[in-house]
Amino acid sequence: MTLGTRQKEPNMYTKPRCVVDMTRFDAAIDLNMSNKTLYKYEIGEAIPPPEAVYAMSEVYRDPFLAAQHCSEVCPIGQVYAYPVVKKDLAMAALDFIKEYKDISPDLLDKLVTIARDNKISEEEREMFLLILAEMADVARVVQEIKLLAVNILCEGKEKTALSAVQYRNLRPITT
Repeated sequence: MTLGTRQKEPNMYTKPRCVVDMTRFDAAIDLNMSNKTLYKYEIGEAIPPPEAVYAMSEVYRDPFLAAQHCSEVCPIGQVYAYPVVKKDLAMAALDFIKEYKDISPDLLDKLVTIARDNKISEEEREMFLLILAEMADVARVVQEIKLLAVNILCEGKEKTALSAVQYRNLRPITT
């Protein structure tokens, strides 16, 4: 998102609010911020801090919002987080199976051989990077499934907010 550029379409902060059918005014109250501040986030005049995005994710019951913000806006997340792709659980499960099967026993054996001496030689470097790429593909799909699981497990509940520990363990908050 480019700061100061007004959005022509609803941005990542507007869409989840609209999905839960909240007015900006009501959302601002629930988020403990001014309507003007929320408006600035939604039109791209300001970038919300992580705490505000986390609160939006809780209020709008959309864990994808926090993950998307991290991967697209946060400088650290742009480097370390996976891009967020919303898909249904069936497609995510199929993607997981495909990516998991890409890590063949041969690749695992090569990883053990490379890691055995706790060093990566020049000859091992290319294979190690290939193995890392395959592992990253699995990790990305696992993240997608975890985000989907939060939504599915919490359907019909008032809150879907998850603390970091609950997200890791996939235990929804019960009220």
